[in-house]
Amino acid sequence: NSISHKNNLAINNGDESQVNFENIESFYYLNNKYIICPKGKYHPYDLSNEDNITSDAFEEKGNWDLKCFKHISNYFIIFYLRNGKVSNFATDFQSYTSSFYWETNKYQSDIADILFDFKLENKTSGRNVDNNWIKHKMGALILEDNFIKLKSLKAEFHGANYGTNEANNGYFIYVPELTPPL
Repeated sequence: NSISHKNNLAINNGDESQVNFENIESFYYLNNKYIICPKGKYHPYDLSNEDNITSDAFEEKGNWDLKCFKHISNYFIIFYLRNGKVSNFATDFQSYTSSFYWETNKYQSDIADILFDFKLENKTSGRNVDNNWIKHKMGALILEDNFIKLKSLKAEFHGANYGTNEANNGYFIYVPELTPPL
């Protein structure tokens, strides 16, 4: 006399795992782990360990929507869309192979009050011929001053895997008028 509903997930005909989400936004194979990014108010899910992964700096500020992005620069970024100013974290997954070390974008409070969605260029990585970090184009749908706007942003990925020992390794998403420290 009752209906039971369970969500099971299997990848490549592997063992099934019971999960609490229904829809998948994207999935990745990073550091020998299957990472699932569910649609909706969820954290990325490590199918290998059957556990959620997120930054300790994450603060829940509403009804967010998860969106993940694997950049060619070896950065894996998680965006908590509609979750206020602190809305994204990234890890250089090639440098931290056993676990994910989450970095916070040093400029995220300058991006917008709320991030709704984005499109990020994903063509090249590293430095250009002048030895400057490549600036990737990024368009973002944001809330700013109580108006929804389409905003032009830039992103740079200063990864440790490029053989540099710079103190300013990390990722930077910023408005073009600001420039990350070099």
